[in-house]
Amino acid sequence: MMAVNPEKFQAIMLGRKPVDGTSITVGNRQIKTEKCVRSLGVDLDERLNFDTHVSTICRKAGRHLSVLKRLAGVLDQESRMSIFRAFIISNFSYCPLIWHFCKVSHTRRMEKIQERALRFVYNDKVSSYQDLLNRADLPTLHLFRLRSIALEVYKVMHRISPTYLHDLFSVKSSAEHLRKALPLQVPSFNTKTFGQNSIRYTGASLWNVTNCHKT
Repeated sequence: MMAVNPEKFQAIMLGRKPVDGTSITVGNRQIKTEKCVRSLGVDLDERLNFDTHVSTICRKAGRHLSVLKRLAGVLDQESRMSIFRAFIISNFSYCPLIWHFCKVSHTRRMEKIQERALRFVYNDKVSSYQDLLNRADLPTLHLFRLRSIALEVYKVMHRISPTYLHDLFSVKSSAEHLRKALPLQVPSFNTKTFGQNSIRYTGASLWNVTNCHKT
């Protein structure tokens, strides 16, 4: 079994009023809590508003877009689209289920970068953002994340997701006898940030709404 290395540990306390200066003891090492930690490429902050993470991916996407514009003279439209998908949109499609519940202002900022990139790809300064999305056969970034959540719920319900996710959703007990797709229990919550803004709540809501509209 791999030995534990406390020097690589990070600690963070989540909540509306995190306590500064808290530490956790692992072996003989004191690990102080931080306001923001980075794990597998995602920045997690103590209030789960994802300010740091969204700022980071927006800066990366902006830099890539600037480089793309410098190459405008030597790239055709197909090449620009390929680079857009590989180096710009990829920033917004990595682990979206984790940071989906960011601020509305963050969502607008990301959509604006995607719009700027599509205008460059098509050399189009007059079409609406929605027209550009239709032309590229792309959803908004917000809709893409909602689809990702719905897909994860589907995989959980059909037991094709990792086993540690199987208890994330539960079927309403009063509906277990129904032959159609089973409605999920939507959990109650006390706070929006740490309750309603969760995969457990949003995923169950999306599943129920989608199946209610099936014909």
